[in-house]
Amino acid sequence: MEQTYWENPHGAWLFVKASLLSGSFKQFDWKNPTLLGNLSFLELFTITSNNFEGNIPESIGHLKGLSFFAIGDNKLNGHNNLVGSVSTNLGYLLDLQFLSLTDNKLGRALDFLMSLRNCSKLVVLSLEINQFEGVLPNSIGNLSTQLNALYLGQNQISGMIPAALHNLINLISLGMEENLFTGVIPTYFAKFQKMQGLFLLGNKFSGQIPSSIGNLTQLAYLDFSQNNLEGSLPPSIGNCQSLQILDVSQNYLSGVIPQQMAVPKRLAQVVDPMLLPREVEELGVATAVMMATEKR
Repeated sequence: MEQTYWENPHGAWLFVKASLLSGSFKQFDWKNPTLLGNLSFLELFTITSNNFEGNIPESIGHLKGLSFFAIGDNKLNGHNNLVGSVSTNLGYLLDLQFLSLTDNKLGRALDFLMSLRNCSKLVVLSLEINQFEGVLPNSIGNLSTQLNALYLGQNQISGMIPAALHNLINLISLGMEENLFTGVIPTYFAKFQKMQGLFLLGNKFSGQIPSSIGNLTQLAYLDFSQNNLEGSLPPSIGNCQSLQILDVSQNYLSGVIPQQMAVPKRLAQVVDPMLLPREVEELGVATAVMMATEKR
């Protein structure tokens, strides 16, 4: 196994190269407190796209200077899939800015989120493509207000989106796709003034699309497809002048596309041109079919 340490002006980085690695934590024993103690100078730790197995060790909290931690796309899972297999000692990484646990078999509880409230510098948190389940705890709102990206997609998280999420006012991208979320789309999403990408597809959201979505004037990508939404598209979506992709297919929407949709002239992919007001069609806004007014 090759381990690469790279000294740089700001600290040391560790890469375990995917192209050279096949094995498990039996070879790279990161559960060894002595090993992690010797790596306490690290700022970046990534072992993505390998064949590691096992659980995230409690001793990970020894890496006090770590700012970047990525273990995505492995075979990590808690011992016997025990609830709460993600180490709460991640909360000791006070300089952590980037945390990616993407594409493993981690789960199932999300209790460890409580510990991440100590990571006040956290900018990116990715938990997608794992086995997390249950409701999203209110502790999600205790994450760093510096958080720009939160990715929870492709898990089995259920229930309503907690009101506490509104505290994360600096979110730029929010991915909650392909879970079991229910209830209505929160109106407080309007507080996310920096939001550029909002992905809620593949859930069980119901009710209408809130008109407050129109307050997200920097929004470029909006995907509410494959839910149980009803009613019509709110005219306020026309205020989203940066919108490039809108997908609300496979819902129970009805009515016509509002003329205000002509405002975002860079809208790349809407729906059936036959449903568009004539004025909008003449502007050439619709270039592809991505929205349907009936559930498929």
